[in-house]
Amino acid sequence: IAGQAAQWDVQEHEDGWHFKKQGKVMVAIAKAAGAASVEIGIEGVDGSWDEFKTRIKANAALSRDGYTTSRGDFIGENDTYGIEQPGDLVDEFPFPRMKVVNSEGNVLVDYRDDKLVMQKDGRRNVLDFSKWQGLEPPPVTRVPDKPQNLSVVEIK
Repeated sequence: IAGQAAQWDVQEHEDGWHFKKQGKVMVAIAKAAGAASVEIGIEGVDGSWDEFKTRIKANAALSRDGYTTSRGDFIGENDTYGIEQPGDLVDEFPFPRMKVVNSEGNVLVDYRDDKLVMQKDGRRNVLDFSKWQGLEPPPVTRVPDKPQNLSVVEIK
């Protein structure tokens, strides 16, 4: 409700981790002397609530030197990941390309095979970069709007 503070559906504290959940959004927070970390997951995309917590507790670690994610990737204070200037390692930084997923676990934006697919509320746009030949925007394919003022009548 607009104007009211959101409430967490679940808040738990286990093994030094603060776990919070609202809808399908799962959050793990760790605090240490001079450092903090936040890792976010979507239920159904990043496993169940219990799987998310188990993976965090088993694999994630926060230290003065950096953070090791629940998937084992280390993020250090002074890491540049090989990126010294714009354009360096574009396809590798620092993780594979990610999908955009809403709090309900629905994929809104996905990129694969040189196609950027955007979907929301029954609409779909596809940007096909494999066919993009110049400075003009790539072609857009979209689902037509739903018919308006349509009625269904049973004929006997």
